[in-house]
Parts: sequence; structure tokens; C-alpha cells
Amino acid sequence: MRDRLRRIARYLGIWTLIGLFFGTQAVIYAAYLPTQEWQRPMLSALADWYIWAMFAPIILALGRRFPLTQGHRRRSLPTLVIAGFVITLLKITARSAAGQIIPQLPTLPLQGMLLSQFHLNLATFWAILGIGSAFRYYRQFRERELQTSLLEARLAEARLQVLQMQLQPHFLFNTLHTISAFVQEGEPEIADRMIARLGELLRLVLDTAHTQEVSLRQELEFLQRYLDIQQLRFQERLRIRMDVSDEALDGRIPSLLLQPLVENAIRHGISSRSEGGTVTVRAARVRSELQVGVRDDGVGLGPVGVRGENGVGLANTRARLEQLYGARHRFAVDSTPDGGVQVSIAIPWIDAVPATGSASALDVRRSQGSGSAPE
Repeated sequence: MRDRLRRIARYLGIWTLIGLFFGTQAVIYAAYLPTQEWQRPMLSALADWYIWAMFAPIILALGRRFPLTQGHRRRSLPTLVIAGFVITLLKITARSAAGQIIPQLPTLPLQGMLLSQFHLNLATFWAILGIGSAFRYYRQFRERELQTSLLEARLAEARLQVLQMQLQPHFLFNTLHTISAFVQEGEPEIADRMIARLGELLRLVLDTAHTQEVSLRQELEFLQRYLDIQQLRFQERLRIRMDVSDEALDGRIPSLLLQPLVENAIRHGISSRSEGGTVTVRAARVRSELQVGVRDDGVGLGPVGVRGENGVGLANTRARLEQLYGARHRFAVDSTPDGGVQVSIAIPWIDAVPATGSASALDVRRSQGSGSAPE
């Protein structure tokens, strides 16, 4: 109640200051008249603006309901024009009635006020509407700035998480152990290739350090380097399938989105099986959406709930999508008929800037039947 009273007091205070500001002009003018009456002009100005104070909430509500932004003008402008005439007529009528009720208020007959003050009051209606819209757009701008800051923080968290998942001790140990084994077995070329892929993976992480969204083409290039390392580790136990449409490659996707999902599929679904399994990455444009998914035929969800759903990888992915797209995205983790798990994501379609440099060298393989490994 106390906060509400404060807001009412501030609201009345603002309109009082506006009335005093415009009333001083009338007082200065009255000082040069023979009568030198200043009280009546000041009361008239305050009465005018207090009446506008009563209509201002309605005007601001109309501005929110019928914004003059692109895509809404055709519907909003006729409504606001009509509302402007109606509210102006009501305001002048209320002011004329107040002059009849309060003798100290100078006034004219209603017809005289309509002829002499209609245009000025109509301009006041549009001024209030414009000021309200300006404040509303400023608040939206500040909210977008805050959201951008949150997205940047979330991106930094995701980037650190990807580095953590890729460079945590057991990952480096397994990678270096595999490299050492290849050297001892007399296969230095494979060892060199694994080292090169590890270096390329780190370079791509650094290249996207300050980027919130990249083309799917770039995202798949990063994923390809990671899969090359995993393929060298697991050999024939890990089979990779890519089912990506050409059109989907030009869509925008949050950077570092797919790698945690594939990591989750390999770690929880494939690595514990002696016979290994297949991880399928798919992407396609479906009308106004980019739909992507990661699927494995591994051990499934398990009896205690969604495998890895509460882990950092999936939780971070879910939170980033919520921050970026709000209600415009879908994220689901489901069982598959073959006993594995599928993560499905749908986000709004946004055309990406054409990829240049190394991103254009991405080799997206679409194996329809065999589980071919990245080369």
C-alpha cells in the first residue's frame, strides 16, 4: 500500500510540475496585462494538465496495445487516429465542464474551446503517446542489453564447459595414450593425424571465442575435428553418420551446441558397450525452423531417468536455448525404438553470413546405410 501511494504521489507530482511549467508562461504574460491577475492563468494550466493526467494511462495503454512499429502500422495507425480525436473531444469537454463547476477557472463555452484548442490538444495527445513509446522502447532496449549480457555470459560458460569436457584429465590421458600406442605400433602417421586434429580442435574453439551464433557449416567443421579424435580412439567401435541437408548448412546455430550432445552420446551411450555403436547427427530446414538432432543406439535412458539430463552439458544447452530463443525453440530428450537416446532441437531459421576461409572446406558426409567414419 505504501509503495502504491508513493507511485501515485510521484505520478501527480510529475503532472503538477508540467502544469507549473506551462502555467508560468501564462503568469508571465498576465504580468503585462492591466489586471495583472496571475492566479487564474496558473489554475487554468494546472486544471488542463490534471485532466491530461486522467487520460494519460488510457493513452499509454493504447500505445502498448497498438504500437507503431514495422508490421503493426497498418492496423495501429487508424485506431490511434480515431482514439486521438475521441480523447481530445473528451478532454476539452471535461475542461469546459470543470470551468462551469469551479468559478475561479477561466473557461470558454464548449464550442469556443473546440474551435480554439482542438488542434493543440490533439497535438498533446500525440506527444503523450510518443513520450510513452520512447520510454517503452528505451526499457526494451535496456532489457535487450541485459539479455545480451546474459547470453555472452552463458556463451563464455558454455565455451569453458566445452574446454573442460575436452581437456579434462581423462580425455587428455586417453588421447595421449592412444597417440603413444600408435607410435609404438609403428603407425606414426596416425599419431601425427591425431595430434593435428587436437590442435585444430583447440584453434576452432579460440576462433569462436566471442561468437554467439555461427553457421551450421562452421559448427559441423568444429564437430568434425572432435569426431576425428574420437574415431581414432574407438576405431571401428564408433560409427558416425551425418544426415545434413545442403540448405541447412546456411542456417545459424548457437556456437558449440552440438559437441556436448555428441560427447554425451559417446560417453553414456557408446563407450560402455564392447561392440560400440552408431552416433547420428542430423539437420534440416523445415519451413521456418532449423531442426537438428543427435541420436545414438547405445544403452538407453536407464531406470533412473534421462541419462545425463542433469549433467552440465545438457543443462547448459537447455539454458542457452532458453536465453537465445525463449518460447520459439523446442528441446527434447527421448528414447529411440532401438534402445538408444535422441536429443532433438528446433530453433527459428536465420540465414547465416556465407562462411569463408576454413569453414568452406567442411566435408559433410551423408551416409545412408553404412556407418562410415570421418576421414
